[in-house]
Amino acid sequence: MERKIKFALWGFFVGAVLLFFAVFYPYHINYQEQYQLFLFTTRYAADVTVLPGGVADYIGRFLTQFFLFPWSGAAIVALLLGLVQALTWANLRCRSLSAYALSFLPAVVLWVFFCRENALLGAVVAVVLCLLAARLVRNRWVALAVLPLLYWACGPLALLFVAVQGCAPIESRKLPVPYYLAASLLLFAACVAFARHELSYPLESFLKGVHYHRYRDSYTVWPWVAAGISALLCLWRPGRRPEPRYLPALCVAATVSAATLSVWAAADFRKEEIMGYDYMSRMKMWNRIIETADRKAPNNPMGVTALNLALAKKGQLSERMFQFIQNRREGLLPPFARDYSQPLLTAEAYYQLGMTYQAQQYVYEAMEAIPDYQKSARCYKRLAEINLIHGAYSVARKYLNALQNTWMYRRWANQTLALLDDPAALDRHPEYGWLRQCQYTDDFFISDQETPSMLGQLYVANPKNRLAFDYLMAWSLLNGELESIGDYVTMAHSIGGMEEIPTVYQQALVMAWAMAHDGPKGMPWPIESRVLNAFQQFVAQQRANAPIAQLEALFGRTYWYYYFYKMPQQ
Repeated sequence: MERKIKFALWGFFVGAVLLFFAVFYPYHINYQEQYQLFLFTTRYAADVTVLPGGVADYIGRFLTQFFLFPWSGAAIVALLLGLVQALTWANLRCRSLSAYALSFLPAVVLWVFFCRENALLGAVVAVVLCLLAARLVRNRWVALAVLPLLYWACGPLALLFVAVQGCAPIESRKLPVPYYLAASLLLFAACVAFARHELSYPLESFLKGVHYHRYRDSYTVWPWVAAGISALLCLWRPGRRPEPRYLPALCVAATVSAATLSVWAAADFRKEEIMGYDYMSRMKMWNRIIETADRKAPNNPMGVTALNLALAKKGQLSERMFQFIQNRREGLLPPFARDYSQPLLTAEAYYQLGMTYQAQQYVYEAMEAIPDYQKSARCYKRLAEINLIHGAYSVARKYLNALQNTWMYRRWANQTLALLDDPAALDRHPEYGWLRQCQYTDDFFISDQETPSMLGQLYVANPKNRLAFDYLMAWSLLNGELESIGDYVTMAHSIGGMEEIPTVYQQALVMAWAMAHDGPKGMPWPIESRVLNAFQQFVAQQRANAPIAQLEALFGRTYWYYYFYKMPQQ
């Protein structure tokens, strides 16, 4: 009966972790994958494993490549945390149900740790390897011989192995615990000194771990807390008297409560929402982005950027953009930020527009800003595509050859390499062929301050690029540049790129005309009567000092309401 209860608790825990990361927190899983480039090459393996903790990091990176898909990544995390619990239990002296319930605490702490977007899987793998080694090694003399290898494999978390060996029952009596601990600490210090002498890293890096956190100059305490709890539980010796009947239930309740409260407090669902929009944009899930925004409108620049791009790709930007929160250019084409995440989403918008040189700059700068100096499979893929579009085939081949040594991108790389030898097939490609047609025909200086001019040139070069025109109009609308809107509509009519004027554009044209004229007479654009009547009603409500709530109820989805009441002030 007790064995069934233990198995049920373990299954419940693993299932809870799986559902949490697959259903409630999936985009933190995807976020991990895009900031590494795991290569099946001996050179890559040597570069990673040369540092203390490199073996655990190498295994962690190998597993992280499967985080491209939420369910596979969630399953890997759940099984690893379940393995932490199982190995913690295997090293305990006390075999009671209460001790079994508390053996989940180290795994819970690592669950909390992995709720952080910059936590690396190598730290969890290091804990697993140390607990496994502590379980397998049953002789303290052998443990001393294993410690240097374990330090190089797992980093300073190898101290967990030392602590468990000192606390767990060992059959060999030739080396008492105090002598063993003293010898282990001296040997550990010697390992650190050797690593410091041979490798150009600060001493603190070898003491706190190089591969546990994406920011190598940051200190993360959670793996150490998990290791400390594991070691303390090993001190729990079985009592001579049977434990009270209520104690197992109390320990289970305490563990479940601690897990629920700590994980929910550690989870950052605001970042999860941002990562979700970024992932959906990366995967070109335009309909899913719009459906997500319809349920809950994004209120952060990255979410709005993804939404506007999705609306534009589905031909809905001109009609629906003011149904959602907007914040000038920060929600359309945000300025460059010295970061490794935000520029990737902005680059996606530039790429889809055909402004591939700007996209290339943003992608490359984002990859170079990754804190732990890794390369990015996502960035390599996009850089290969951009150079393919530009005709820089030798550069594209460099990125594609690297992606051939990956697991998740090998098939795509092989298919894309075939295009390098067949320019006609490249021109026929539905994405690359189209973006090649959208390229600029003239050279000019790229600047964030000249975005309207660049969008205009892009549209004039290819009037079929309706995305560029919608972004040009959206830029002027969001920034309240009413004097430009009429010129752009006239330009679109003159080159044959617009047959009908969308409602939002008509609203802006009517307001721009009204600010400079007494009436609609002489207006050069065909404005529908319903738009004129609605504008007159809006003006009448304003003059009557109608409450803002009333105006929002009647005109909240119009450009007029955005211009007067929602447009951020400079």
